[in-house]
Amino acid sequence: MNMSENFDYKTFAQSMKEQCAEFVPDEFGQENKKFLTDTVYNFSFMAGEALCNDTSINLDKELKIFVTQIIAEWIFHKSCDLIRADIPQEYREDILKQIAFGIFEVAKQACLKGISQEKLVDLVEYHVNISYKTALETLCEQNAISQKDVENALSFSNIDKMTEQIAKEHKFINDAQPAKPKQTLKTSFLKFCSNIKIKTKELIEKFRKTVTSFIPDFFIQLSLLLVIIITALFLTKPPVNVVTAAIWCSLGTTLTIIAYFVLCNFFIETENKFHQKINKLFSRLGMIAIFILLSVTIYSKAAGIVFAIPFLVLLLINTIAGVYISIIWTTINIQETLSELDRQREDMENLANPDTMYERLGVDIIELQVGEGLLPIADPDQEGQLLPKTAALRQQLTDELGYILPSIRIRDFEKLDNNEYTIIVRGTEAGSGFVYPGRYMVIADDWEKKCEFIPEDAIISVTPIDNIQCFWLNEKDLEKIPNIKATAPVDIMLKHLEYVAIKYIDSILTTTDIIKYLELSEPAAGYVIGSLRERLYVEDIRKIFVNLIKEHVPVKDVLLIFDRLADFARFTTEVDELSERMRTVLARNICFDNCTIDKVMYAVTINEYFEKRFSKSIVKSEQYTEFNLNPALTEEFIQQTNFTLMKAKHDTGKQPVILCSAKIRLPLYRFLCEYFTKIIVISYDELISDIKIENVGQIGNDTQII
Repeated sequence: MNMSENFDYKTFAQSMKEQCAEFVPDEFGQENKKFLTDTVYNFSFMAGEALCNDTSINLDKELKIFVTQIIAEWIFHKSCDLIRADIPQEYREDILKQIAFGIFEVAKQACLKGISQEKLVDLVEYHVNISYKTALETLCEQNAISQKDVENALSFSNIDKMTEQIAKEHKFINDAQPAKPKQTLKTSFLKFCSNIKIKTKELIEKFRKTVTSFIPDFFIQLSLLLVIIITALFLTKPPVNVVTAAIWCSLGTTLTIIAYFVLCNFFIETENKFHQKINKLFSRLGMIAIFILLSVTIYSKAAGIVFAIPFLVLLLINTIAGVYISIIWTTINIQETLSELDRQREDMENLANPDTMYERLGVDIIELQVGEGLLPIADPDQEGQLLPKTAALRQQLTDELGYILPSIRIRDFEKLDNNEYTIIVRGTEAGSGFVYPGRYMVIADDWEKKCEFIPEDAIISVTPIDNIQCFWLNEKDLEKIPNIKATAPVDIMLKHLEYVAIKYIDSILTTTDIIKYLELSEPAAGYVIGSLRERLYVEDIRKIFVNLIKEHVPVKDVLLIFDRLADFARFTTEVDELSERMRTVLARNICFDNCTIDKVMYAVTINEYFEKRFSKSIVKSEQYTEFNLNPALTEEFIQQTNFTLMKAKHDTGKQPVILCSAKIRLPLYRFLCEYFTKIIVISYDELISDIKIENVGQIGNDTQII
């Protein structure tokens, strides 16, 4: 059943909006009134929607309404305080978001833990005060508001004013109400009887609570045990020797346990958890022994059985032992209660701490989830190589591209198939595939060129990145075919990780990372870094790094990059243009990375027709360049590109690059990377004289599209 079916949060949010409209202070204008009511509606709606759609929250309808109402009321009160303090409207929403998110998390966790609503209200109030103050002080540190504004905002309390207003209105209403008509004799009598019934129930309940608060359930159970034992003794009438043995046994057990407690209090650290458990166990045994001794003693006195120790002495021993063990029992319960209260207090403080809330906002940047069958290659305890090779991959990307990849979290995920893995980037799936431990992957075409048959136990699959047909074979099958390229499962996963890390670099590389690059370079080139920061935003530098790394252009020489960017930024701040200029600076790296050992670069070109059509189709936004092509032209160009590249690779055995004019290079790459997993586009301006260009084909030869 959909969670929203049992709580109509849309209607509830509208109801909260209408209720709050009635309590808007008179001095607020229409603009502030609209801000208040709209804010209450929006936050009520979001809270209700989250409670209903989050499958991890299993609260009933009443609790959902309760939590949503708390958020709405606090948002209303704090909005009033912010308006009275003249906090600019552009900052109010951020403050209210922090308050609402914190209330939501605290209330949700408290409800799931079964904390009473009274304690929850106190806890929410504590959190709101902290979040409100922290948010204001943060704005002050950012010079968005002054310290006087902070003090002014903290001095207001809409809750107190609203309480006074309601109290006055309530008194006025009571004073204005007409006198009630006199009640009849029958009505008075029925009301009197009803009151007696209610009072009687209240007294009984109060007495029960008082008794249970002083006498634990365990003692009540022992009292029942005493009655049962005495009744059983009178009904069965055991022989004298059995009664005597029972008295000696219970007396000995009682005295032994008391002796243990005396020694324990003098020589052993009773605050130790292990000793607390032993004390609790011995307390139970001691109380049972005392009640058995008391029962048998009373029976022996009633039955006229003479025992070696007089009845009064036994009764005195019972009383002293019972009082002593009761004190021990109470002490243990107090210690447990205090420990539990300390734990609850720490839990609640953690829930109310804004820092804890902010920590919950984060997600793992890159996560690798593996099925149960892949644990042998993922678990270091089973000599799995995935973890060390992942560390080696991060080192490799740093050495080759200057791309510092964040830590990769590896964990098993029971919902995946045994041999399946999934790569998650910031909480969203970015790639998945199947690998088979103990086997090796061979491309189907490579195998069929060298062998006519496929082993019976071969697993037919596709490669995770390119979706090319492949075989997973045993090592013994590979030994029959020499010099065939076979890849281990862990290497397939690492190759996929590298592909995802570069493809989704825009989601992985953050402004904080660029700041670290700048800080590392500042000691060696402080003037350049200062000049660069004056001319370019850090976010723009991040986009330039993304553009370069996404096409495997190394940014390891950050001093050179920052120096040239500071120079180029004097003339333009357009991100794409700066990226292309940096490619010309790094042209030697680009060319040598895409040529053979003999310094030969295999390339395909684009015919003049496509060049002209693409040049006319370029669309530039503020900081993004792309093509606006009709579907017919797109389909024709993709088909011819695929055909030309495959033919060139077949003829040369190498992946050729695509050469084009500088004007269309970047939008052409962005266009083609949507259709090809591996594509290299280089402009004529990026070619260097140290290498030889060998033209192995032309895209769009003899093309005639209207």
